[in-house]
Amino acid sequence: MRFLLAALCGGLALGAAVAQTKPVGEYVKKGDRVETIRATLASHGMPNLDGKWYYAGPFDGGDGAGIDTAFPPEKAIDLKAKYAGKNGAEITWKELPKFTPGKVYDLAPLFPKVKTNATVYLYHEFETANPVKLPLSFGSDDTLSVFFNGVRLLNEDIVRAVAPDQNRINIVPKPGANQLLVKVGQYAGEWKVYAAPDVPDVLPETIKKRIDRDYPSSDVSKSIATAAGVEAKYYAVTTLETPPECVLEVGGLGFRPDGKLLACTRRGEVWLVHNPTAKDP
Repeated sequence: MRFLLAALCGGLALGAAVAQTKPVGEYVKKGDRVETIRATLASHGMPNLDGKWYYAGPFDGGDGAGIDTAFPPEKAIDLKAKYAGKNGAEITWKELPKFTPGKVYDLAPLFPKVKTNATVYLYHEFETANPVKLPLSFGSDDTLSVFFNGVRLLNEDIVRAVAPDQNRINIVPKPGANQLLVKVGQYAGEWKVYAAPDVPDVLPETIKKRIDRDYPSSDVSKSIATAAGVEAKYYAVTTLETPPECVLEVGGLGFRPDGKLLACTRRGEVWLVHNPTAKDP
């Protein structure tokens, strides 16, 4: 009964968090999609995984048993604690050097003498005043578990090469301090991790569309490629090169009797395209 009440209260708290006032900010374009998302989230006063990250490891993965073993960091986070690690080594929390959300991070150099059956924890704490649902993207080589405020949201026992967006979860931060704990297990070979914020629903539609327009997500790119492949069966698609400084924004097209193509733009211009149906117009 206590568990049921706790679950119900947790559900009510989750609903209340999602219903918070939409944050206010602006679109901030950067060099790639994730950098743009992070900068835009910061503009809106939302968490973006920037700031200090810490790591503790390696713990003994014991022939792949690491993912099923709740090592001390899963029970409580204490950055001053000391643990018994793999091969009898003493483990402490250390600041994770040069970690950037949205970039694949190589964990192997942290433990040059450990090659197989090991586990490491990464920890990030952030504060927020306006808790709204935030999607996060992860990738790993090999196993991956993610805990948020003490609750495990992801547990992937897998052997794979790391890539962005292999797993996605949603978190709903609480007002004040929040704890994100990422557990990455190593079977053999490479040992890497990826973590990044994604586009939350709470952002204005205009901003979400600008992000997808400037930097299409992998899902959007796949859907566009699939649609283009289907259309190619029935329609010939020709790409017309334009000058770099030209923004056409075509509103109307029409063929002249001589076969040349007229294109009128939203800006009041009329362009004439010679041989538009040629293979190399």
